[in-house]
Amino acid sequence: MKHEYPIKTAARTGLLTVTEHADRIAICLTFDRFGDLGDALDIARQLLPVLARFDSDPRPLAFDAPGMGMRAAIDLDGDGKPFAVLAEETRQ
Repeated sequence: MKHEYPIKTAARTGLLTVTEHADRIAICLTFDRFGDLGDALDIARQLLPVLARFDSDPRPLAFDAPGMGMRAAIDLDGDGKPFAVLAEETRQ
């Protein structure tokens, strides 16, 4: 199941795509501009309600940032604390 959520701040526009798979929840976040534009809190406020519904879901969140060439997988450790594994991807 795939859902798309528009993200808009004064500095940029973007799209959050959430695709639910049996073994993971794939999150793709794209923007028309990247960098520190002073709108991180605004972005977080818009992402929080969407991502919070997966707090109790046992599937890991797998983040994909195609414009950055990075991929991250977010999961919980044995103590229930979140951790991320980042990987560089070859850009083509």
